[in-house]
Amino acid sequence: MPSKPSFSLSRITRLVFYVWTAVGFLVVPLNLNEERLRSTITRSWITDLASRVLSGSDAVWLWLGAFTTFIALGSEVSWAKAWFCALGVGGAAALVELAGVTTGIPFGDYVYSDRLGPKLFSVLPATIPAAWFIVVVNGHAVAPASRWRPVWVGLIAVATDLSLEVVAWKIRGYWQWYPGLAPKPGWPPWQNYASWFALGAGLDWLFLRGLPMHRLRWSSSGILLTMNLLFWVTILCSI
Repeated sequence: MPSKPSFSLSRITRLVFYVWTAVGFLVVPLNLNEERLRSTITRSWITDLASRVLSGSDAVWLWLGAFTTFIALGSEVSWAKAWFCALGVGGAAALVELAGVTTGIPFGDYVYSDRLGPKLFSVLPATIPAAWFIVVVNGHAVAPASRWRPVWVGLIAVATDLSLEVVAWKIRGYWQWYPGLAPKPGWPPWQNYASWFALGAGLDWLFLRGLPMHRLRWSSSGILLTMNLLFWVTILCSI
């Protein structure tokens, strides 16, 4: 059983995450950006502050999601296992992403912009391993507890990427497929989705195999659903 302080901390972090997400549901339909802020707010310091918050809001959102997931995992199992999963999933995902962004293997030819915060080795935003941690751990909690659980996690990862690609590439410009190629194809290469499946399933099998997380099923479902719902709201508001 998790300790009472840990359980309370888990509830607090979830509340902060959902409040930040709720702000996103308000900001996205209003299409708030730096240009609109400067045209409606006359005080420069307010505009500068709001612009900084907006420019870093998605990165903060991902870190909040990762921290919420980490606290929930530590409260459910143990802090040692939570650290093992965080370092294992995040570290392995970072290595694969670094290989991908520098060689094009396994995802395809792509580069990251500077819009997701500081980068590791100047090429990989530090938020990307955190995002993989969110998807894999919460996917593990949601997936049926069977020997096919890694397969389910891989499918959940692909389903998440289907909506994420439209937002991150087409709308937000967090990464760019086919850099230097013109005209650009309208969709990522097929191996991107195969790699999402393989990496999601592989990370789950390596670092979360056999880890009981049934009590996190509802909270993890909430995190994945609200994130994907915000992706789709962003897509609909951009049409």
